[in-house]
Amino acid sequence: MQEQLITIGVPTYNRPEGLRHTLECLHKQTYKNLRIVISDNCSDAEELVNSIVNEFIEKDSRIEFFRQKSNIGAIKNLMFLLDKAQTEFFMWAADDDEFSESLVEELQHTLLKSSDAAVVISGVKVTDKMEAERPITIELTQYLQKLSGSTAFDRFNNYIKQPVEYGRARILWGLCRRDALNRAVNDVVNRSDKAEILWIDFPVDLQILKYGDVIVVPKELFHVYLLPSSDGLREGNLFDKKEIKMCKRSYDAYRRVVSNSTFTSDQKKYLNMILIKQERKDLIKIIPFYFIKRFSPWLARNLKKLYFKLI
Repeated sequence: MQEQLITIGVPTYNRPEGLRHTLECLHKQTYKNLRIVISDNCSDAEELVNSIVNEFIEKDSRIEFFRQKSNIGAIKNLMFLLDKAQTEFFMWAADDDEFSESLVEELQHTLLKSSDAAVVISGVKVTDKMEAERPITIELTQYLQKLSGSTAFDRFNNYIKQPVEYGRARILWGLCRRDALNRAVNDVVNRSDKAEILWIDFPVDLQILKYGDVIVVPKELFHVYLLPSSDGLREGNLFDKKEIKMCKRSYDAYRRVVSNSTFTSDQKKYLNMILIKQERKDLIKIIPFYFIKRFSPWLARNLKKLYFKLI
């Protein structure tokens, strides 16, 4: 039986060597019927990016390349790639991740068997390399498996109760039914809005659970690297006084998703109560950690490593 065409969208910005590694991972996939679409968000090193992309185009005719004339922001770059897809199944592949050669094949095999699923992800291992000499590694698979539920309310409840550091946002990087992903994006984003959309205003990972379940292939086929160049994760941005405001804004986005759902008033009240509790917990963690980070980065790093070991 012929493999069904799958579109892979690759957003990239100022990480040419990361892009090279991602394209190598995609080029080697055991699932061959792929359309690989790259969107460069106006990287500074235009010539280097073009050189790397052309190197792969020469050996892989499945690749299409677009370069934005100006930086449109990370979220609009993601949406640009989604809009280029016409296939039933779609996934984004970041330019700082690493994945097994069998990733797409195993995700597709699982999604085809799971008619109730909107998205399938694999097990994930995350390595925080914000400080290269003392990386922190955590396996998220066991937590991701707890997001599944038989109803949209169950899935929302599981998602909201799970701490953000357990990796629930990885849903966004799974193999999706494109119709469900499109509907989720349209639910939370005004595509005609010319203002820049931030990650905290893009709760698509929660919204897509309205349209189907999330299934986890238990194998750790995906390895995420948090690097100093990772968008939104630079040391200078992570640990400043704006983080509290950003946390609150993120939870406001979740509350909008709940308020716009078709759940009963009692279900919405319950979910909003959980969101209030989780927001308070996050703020309790944020304030002392960032205070410590400001005065002792070494101590903050070791507290973070200890915390990851405990969870």
